[in-house]
Amino acid sequence: MAWRIGETFGDGRCRAASAERNRDPILVVLEWVLPERGLVLEIGSGTGQHVVHFARALPRLIWQPDAELRAFDPHWGVRDLEDVQRAASSAGFALSEVIDMPANNLSLVFRKTVLASA
Repeated sequence: MAWRIGETFGDGRCRAASAERNRDPILVVLEWVLPERGLVLEIGSGTGQHVVHFARALPRLIWQPDAELRAFDPHWGVRDLEDVQRAASSAGFALSEVIDMPANNLSLVFRKTVLASA
């Protein structure tokens, strides 16, 4: 069975009403925590609506959507903050902020850990 996000257009694009509703609250968080310039990996790409909106609003950042997350996953969504922290830590990231969002969601801000030189 194919996984469907909202409506799908003839050219393959998808649109989810939930992405439209939460893109601006997420953008407020991103404007607060991201640097003026840099590289951002957007790991919850889904329909791609968020990364398009964020790239237009924050043009000095380079956005890299993670296309692998667009594939169907029966366990879609992250429910355990500790699991996310462990995965991030193993990749060299540390949790710096947890921000409550609308619709019982969280924005998690991870920052790359800088290793002290020996």
